[in-house]
Amino acid sequence: MIAKFYPGTTTLLLPPEVLLRQFSATRLHNCQGQLNSSDWAKARKLANTLADAWSVILSSDAVRAKAMQLVNRYDLRAAHALQLAAALVWCEDLPQGRVFLTADKKLQEAAMPSGFDAAEI
Repeated sequence: MIAKFYPGTTTLLLPPEVLLRQFSATRLHNCQGQLNSSDWAKARKLANTLADAWSVILSSDAVRAKAMQLVNRYDLRAAHALQLAAALVWCEDLPQGRVFLTADKKLQEAAMPSGFDAAEI
């Protein structure tokens, strides 16, 4: 999926709660009758496929310390600062040439001067 937008990109880094959010939203649609059993099975299979393809960076002292610096520097909300901090820790503070995708304009604006090729989705 990510390669569709950025050919050659092989690593997808997501916060730990993303899979849970996706599963919860899909389950809610299923419970409300908005998904039939076939669509529910397809959604679960896709979620499992994606989960196998991405890396999760757990919160650590280094991530939290970097997030606090990012809150000060870019006036980010805590969750956004943690996402950007985790990405920076993951790439060992060498983000040049790496893509940071986000649906949040403010987070995108913070990722760019941090060195990422940031794109809004």
